[in-house]
Amino acid sequence: MLTQSQLGIYIDSLQNEASNPYHNPRLMLLRGVADPQALADAIGKVIAAHPAISAVISLDDDSNPVWRHGAPVSVEVERVSHEQLMNSLDALILPFNLEGGALSRIKIFDTDRGIYLFMDFHHTIYDGVSRNIFLRDIARALNGEELQPEETSIFDLGEEEAARRKSADYELDRDAWTELLKGAETETDLIPDVNTPATGEYAQLHYDTGIES
Repeated sequence: MLTQSQLGIYIDSLQNEASNPYHNPRLMLLRGVADPQALADAIGKVIAAHPAISAVISLDDDSNPVWRHGAPVSVEVERVSHEQLMNSLDALILPFNLEGGALSRIKIFDTDRGIYLFMDFHHTIYDGVSRNIFLRDIARALNGEELQPEETSIFDLGEEEAARRKSADYELDRDAWTELLKGAETETDLIPDVNTPATGEYAQLHYDTGIES
């Protein structure tokens, strides 16, 4: 079962498939990493410790979207020149298949200027905090540390939220917030003050460094 936030992202993604919303693409030049296969092996351990990375969304018998365990996400290593990589950035970001397909892509590029890590995750399984945990655990795995499986996974969150939504505490909290926000402005659309032409781009690739082996 998806949480309410995940469900909203899922529905909006389906309604706006052409623009590929809710991607989190990132390309990073990694310092302190010399062996691309060792990096791939470390990422494999991170994937095993965090089931959300391989989770997929499918419909249950009542046509409700639910989480399922997918096949472990593969990590490909490709040897290319730095110039080839920079000229192929647009091709790295592809639509996710929200009907049972993987919601993450991870690839390592071994170039003449160093090792680059490309990753793209759908926002239903990944956010800024997830990124910090993901990179932290890659560094730990590279340093030989044993990664502990998650105590609470993405498969637990929706069930826990659904149970809470049926509780008396939830009703009390909802009534309290309804009273607190009564009369508040509900229009959240920001009116732009600058005419900025649309570029058609929905995400930028970022370049940074920071993993020490």
